[in-house]
Amino acid sequence: MSPDYRIREVRTTDRESIVQGYLALYQERENHPTLGIVLAKTPPTVEAENAWFDALLEAVRVGKKVVRVAEVGGRAVGLCEVTQKGSDTNADEAHVGELGLLVHERHRGQGIGEALIREVLARCAGRLEIVVLSVFGNNTRAKRLYAKVGFRSCGSLPRGIKRQGFYTDSDRMYLELVPPGAHSRAAAS
Repeated sequence: MSPDYRIREVRTTDRESIVQGYLALYQERENHPTLGIVLAKTPPTVEAENAWFDALLEAVRVGKKVVRVAEVGGRAVGLCEVTQKGSDTNADEAHVGELGLLVHERHRGQGIGEALIREVLARCAGRLEIVVLSVFGNNTRAKRLYAKVGFRSCGSLPRGIKRQGFYTDSDRMYLELVPPGAHSRAAAS
């Protein structure tokens, strides 16, 4: 049975639950070394994560990120973001976004991740043409989820991830929000 959740915009009041959910991944990684998310060697400080959250809110405000949160019982239990690549000085990749997903451990497997991704992708339509992501090669559950919402494999870096002396491939996937050629010069003629 799936929980009663809702997908909504990120709010300043989500800070504590999002920061604590991210920091919990470090303990989860210790318990499950194959956890499919790249983390820093040591956990960041709460202050550093609070600064990250402030930067996230600012990036949403200026249109560099599309972010949605899953809420259960009044508390944020997941976050999906797409960050626009490129910048004012490097506009060549500004049509591409990079997807990131976090769902708190006890809320996984209940459809929340899929709902978050679908909502974020819907909000990227008209803003971006391609969304990409990286996933651990051995994370078949995540790869099935991404394929279910339309992502396709586009390459792999063998042994691209090394954790506790063990290697796994780093796979890349992509989703085209705009068909190839739809925005090309030839299509405009």
